[in-house]
Amino acid sequence: MLPAAHRLRRSADIARVTKSGVRVRRGSVVVHLAARGGTPQAVAPRFGYAIGRSVGNSVVRHLVTRRLRSISLMMVPELRAGADVVIRALPEAANATFSQLKRDVQLAVQKAQGPAASR
Repeated sequence: MLPAAHRLRRSADIARVTKSGVRVRRGSVVVHLAARGGTPQAVAPRFGYAIGRSVGNSVVRHLVTRRLRSISLMMVPELRAGADVVIRALPEAANATFSQLKRDVQLAVQKAQGPAASR
């Protein structure tokens, strides 16, 4: 489970990240990454998830969400402080293994944090 400090809870925050953040698609996920205002040195990175019905039924969507939460927890040390990340699962995520999802998320986050993608 992700600690509360690492969760995006408000729909307004998720909308801000998806509209103004850097968007990168890799395999079965789309990652939106945006910097948060304020003092980024003391702010933990936060994660939000968008798992639509096109991914599958409720059981499949919850499985994908649990996997993405676990991957997000592993990625906390790799992210810049003050980063907000929204991970959107595509229908291919339903058939992806944990290692495939992890690779897709890691590659997308690395690309989004790259020097050319900084905003």
